[in-house]
Amino acid sequence: MQRWVKRAAMGFITTIALVSAFGLVALRPPIPRHSSPWNVQFTLGYLINEQPFLGLYWLAAGTVTTLAWGDAGMPLWWLSVGAVAVPVTVLIALAVRARTARPALRAALRQGLRDHCPQTAVLRRSRIPLIRVLFLPVISYRPDVRRFRNLRYGEARRGHLLDVYASRRPPQGAPVLIYLHGGGFRIGSKMLGARPLLYRLASHGWVCVSANYRLSPRASYGDRVIDVKRVIAWVREHGAAYGADPSTVILAGGSAGAHLAATAACRSVAAEFGLPAQSLKHPNRHTRDTQRQEEGSRERGRPRPAGLRGHRRRGDRLAGRAAWLARPARTGRAGSVPALSG
Repeated sequence: MQRWVKRAAMGFITTIALVSAFGLVALRPPIPRHSSPWNVQFTLGYLINEQPFLGLYWLAAGTVTTLAWGDAGMPLWWLSVGAVAVPVTVLIALAVRARTARPALRAALRQGLRDHCPQTAVLRRSRIPLIRVLFLPVISYRPDVRRFRNLRYGEARRGHLLDVYASRRPPQGAPVLIYLHGGGFRIGSKMLGARPLLYRLASHGWVCVSANYRLSPRASYGDRVIDVKRVIAWVREHGAAYGADPSTVILAGGSAGAHLAATAACRSVAAEFGLPAQSLKHPNRHTRDTQRQEEGSRERGRPRPAGLRGHRRRGDRLAGRAAWLARPARTGRAGSVPALSG
């Protein structure tokens, strides 16, 4: 019995320490001196930042037993409750901060979609799916959505596959969202990232596409931009078969995929206005090797843009990105592709 109590106490302390550390790193990450494909603060804070409720379940599993079997009302018990309150407060702050992105995202979508797909520019306010968020945070499947798997859009084996998400009630003239996964251009696949978003949009009448692209070291950054354009061409050619409007295509992505989405969209606009494509170089140092392969760049001393020098609040950061990326959509030119990043 005494050994069990010691183990429970150690588990209690360890759980609080780990959840608090991971949550604080996600809430206020240390600013790295240089951009890199992977770092300790990203490793510690990524999952809890994306799914703070998973941290809450982890905390509950490691502390409820100790609190339930402790001497309620005693000073040591109240001290334990106070210790648990620290990570709980951090996790709540993460969840609240995630909601601050909503107004900025809604404004950017209204502005960016007004010219390209006016039928979706009026965004309806929907209820927060609390049951799904609280009890099914990692399950994205919806019975009214069908996923067409592993459709090929190029010659590469896994690098040129995509999935299509569409409602089982065949849509007509639906807008298309193309999502590009993250992973530092080195790892990742179309099965990772934004699947709840893809299923949700598909259930509301969109046609969504999640695509693989070629990864390092076998492909350069320019090769990946070409892959994105191939995906867009595939949608233009085959989208109507899934009920899509091939003329209404929106690019989105997370992390590395966001860079590709922004580059592909801006290059299409640059081509329209006769701007040089070399002005759209990738700014992050950890992909400078692929930039050398593509354009022969050796600008190691070049400072990063101001927007990449630190971490701002998630809502402010998303607002800045979305407002900037929505600019091509205001041209109203045929063929330009709006992009959103995260």
